[in-house]
Amino acid sequence: MFDLLLDTSGLVLKRNKGRFLVRHKTEGVRTFSPFELRTIVVGARCLISTGALQLAITHGIPVLLLDKLGRPAGRVWSPSLEGLADLRVAQAFFSVHPVALQWIVHIFLGKADQQIEILDWLTSCTDKETAETIAARDTLRAGMAQLAACAREAQPPDTLRNRIMVLEAGMAKSWWAAIASQMPTPWSFENRSRRPAKDPFNAGLNYLYGMLYGTTETALMRAGLDPQIGVLHAEEYNRPVLVYDFIERYRPQAERLWIQLCLENAIPPSGFEPWKGGVRLGRYGKRLLIPRYYEWLEERIDYKGQKVKRINTIARDARALAGLMRTIELPDAIPFMRTDLQFGEEE
Repeated sequence: MFDLLLDTSGLVLKRNKGRFLVRHKTEGVRTFSPFELRTIVVGARCLISTGALQLAITHGIPVLLLDKLGRPAGRVWSPSLEGLADLRVAQAFFSVHPVALQWIVHIFLGKADQQIEILDWLTSCTDKETAETIAARDTLRAGMAQLAACAREAQPPDTLRNRIMVLEAGMAKSWWAAIASQMPTPWSFENRSRRPAKDPFNAGLNYLYGMLYGTTETALMRAGLDPQIGVLHAEEYNRPVLVYDFIERYRPQAERLWIQLCLENAIPPSGFEPWKGGVRLGRYGKRLLIPRYYEWLEERIDYKGQKVKRINTIARDARALAGLMRTIELPDAIPFMRTDLQFGEEE
């Protein structure tokens, strides 16, 4: 299975004899079976028929709309992806349960491990060891020790939440200082910048993050989870806060991909354009970056003793998170929300 990417303006997506038909006035016509597609990603101005949307809904294929920065702007999905009511109740209780903060700590510990590995790899690529790189390793290791201590402490959830966020922010600041110290001149940057990006490095990374948000959100929805019920970012109303939590374990992998592309000069200066006083990835840059992102998702990586496609590891992690949420014992004071009660036979 693969993701159908519509990134050329003027494309038409319609239904034809139970298949998806994609037509462009200069690039011709192609058809795809709904059984081949995992997701339909729309990154340019296209015309999509209601028949095509109905076909996607029938086969449980999410249609993801990206904005100009690669971030998910909207989504059409099947009601079957909205999950079971009992899982949503378990998710709500999980979000305020001590186990949830232990899960967050586990994610950040794994993230820091990956970052240290990337610093070692980058140092070997550039053949230089900077003071910022040495300091970042020390900061990451110290942060990991403090994060592990947080998981063992019995403190109010809000207190632990704030402490985790402060620790992670300090680790991130040191990490980006180290990366900046290693990047060659065409990709040099002072610090992380988002809206807008101040330089090509941040512009490309922001777009890559946007696509990764869409991928992780889809995995969570397929696992039956509500992206808007989070743990660390729970206070952000009407935002996909669970995605903000869940994506952290994959950020270093995406960052390594982008750093590698920068070292290869895979996207020339013409791939970027001015935007709102800053820089963003332009049309030409997107045509170079997007295929590399989907190739990266299809790469097989080590995962619990197996070689598994990266996109499938994300799906497995989402299902594992749903399984963890189901283990939370709900309060007896609200027996109508208990998940261990069976009424009739399961299908």
